[in-house]
Amino acid sequence: MAIAMVIIAQYHMEVNLFGETICKSEEEPVCPICQTKLKFRDWRRRISIKEGRDVTWIMIRRLYCKKCRRLHNELPDILSPYKHYEAETIEGVVDGIVLPDDADSEMYPCAATMNRWKQWIAHNTPFIEGFLRMIGYSIMELGKEYLMTGEKIFDSLRKRLPPERKSWLGYINRIIYNSGASLEPFPKVEAP
Repeated sequence: MAIAMVIIAQYHMEVNLFGETICKSEEEPVCPICQTKLKFRDWRRRISIKEGRDVTWIMIRRLYCKKCRRLHNELPDILSPYKHYEAETIEGVVDGIVLPDDADSEMYPCAATMNRWKQWIAHNTPFIEGFLRMIGYSIMELGKEYLMTGEKIFDSLRKRLPPERKSWLGYINRIIYNSGASLEPFPKVEAP
């Protein structure tokens, strides 16, 4: 049984009697594959690391789709699928705000991890760009001019995201994963 992701933007964190941080969703998620309302199945632990190695374990919901029989992990948009560090830290590295010689990030994340994140975003940028263009053209009906524009929509979105949005990476993940698509978790290494 394959596990997919559902990214949520409306949630709050609570600490229960056992000291566990629980992500409480305020949304009614639907299956990105068949658009059926998802049912709660159980909880699972998910690591969340901030810059400087501040580790928190978050309990996230696992949801089940009765129609297509798939499990879905419900991630808050502060987390990125298949990444341990929070989206804000990854964004900071990609945007050049978090650097290996910063006091907070002398040890964690290491320079190699930062380089992998930059490669990961660079590798996925053509897909993200195409996906955003497809949504603008087919769903938002912005016309062929939007489809053919020379402007980099992904770069524009990163700079002009509304202030109520927490992060551009969380926003991109939400658009892509909640539509049934996904980013490639790791850049493919070409064989010599």
